[in-house]
Amino acid sequence: MRYFRSALVLCTLLLFLMIPGILWAHPASSLDLTYDKDSSILEVVASHGVSDVSSHYIDRFEVFLDGKRYCELEVVQQFSLTEAVALFKLPVLKSGVLIEVEVDCNKFGKRKASVTVE
Repeated sequence: MRYFRSALVLCTLLLFLMIPGILWAHPASSLDLTYDKDSSILEVVASHGVSDVSSHYIDRFEVFLDGKRYCELEVVQQFSLTEAVALFKLPVLKSGVLIEVEVDCNKFGKRKASVTVE
């Protein structure tokens, strides 16, 4: 019984120590994808407001084409306090191809969006 109480107190303490970091961390609030069929360029704009772009930022963009992983981009900071932007040169895609992008916050959270080639 004594061991159980000690473990419970330790777990509770660890939880309280983790809460501030989780509260200040957040995934992108929105993810906008624009695919230009003429140039085969995918623009990804992740809305992610932060106070310090070098310590809290979108650190990974992952692109999937029809469910298959196509590429991944890892970055070390955002260049804006409000958003992270990445451009991808994709192969020529036929109408109906599903483009999905997932972005990760370096602190906590993911956001995923998709667009179908028209």
